[in-house]
Amino acid sequence: MNYTILIKIWIFIIAILIGLSIHFLVIRDKVLKPLSLIDTYKSLKIQYQQYLNSVLIYVIQSQYWIWYDGKDVLVYGLPTGRICNDSYCTGNKESCTDKSEKDCISDKECTWEKYEPVYIYNTTVNKAVGYQCAKPLYEIQSFYCCKKARKEYIFIPNPNNKQLTMLDIMNEFIKRKIISIKYKGDSVYKKGSKSSYIPPAKTTN
Repeated sequence: MNYTILIKIWIFIIAILIGLSIHFLVIRDKVLKPLSLIDTYKSLKIQYQQYLNSVLIYVIQSQYWIWYDGKDVLVYGLPTGRICNDSYCTGNKESCTDKSEKDCISDKECTWEKYEPVYIYNTTVNKAVGYQCAKPLYEIQSFYCCKKARKEYIFIPNPNNKQLTMLDIMNEFIKRKIISIKYKGDSVYKKGSKSSYIPPAKTTN
């Protein structure tokens, strides 16, 4: 029997075993699993668009949106029980933003739009601390599209299928260095009306 061939076969088998061991003991558990590149059925799928130090997040499973505009965290898609009376002029040209209601309505390239009540979320106390009359979600989405911000996805590990808080989600984006809330600046997009911050109504027992 040719011992050279036998030795080569054994070397090949040992190399395969070492490769499989490295995959399961190192790459799978230390690299792929923390990044949720495997076992994604045990993870929360998040869609996001990033521009500068801001991000528009869509929590697909719960169907609400989180917008960190570089300064504040706003939450769209959850009922606030509030109504915004303020309106503004928007459109395809910059001059729309300076128009009065009458001039805005008469201009076919402009639209008189109502603000939308959304929650302001405080990541320090991990809860909503009020609400703001902000521009509607579709306009924020258009802003990111105009900036050519691609739709990307991450998977947040959630093996026990627990309810992740907005703080959990924001911390994941911070941990992955997609955004930083340590150095807050101005909003990347003018978002609110003069009713910029209204504390929630107090409740009594």
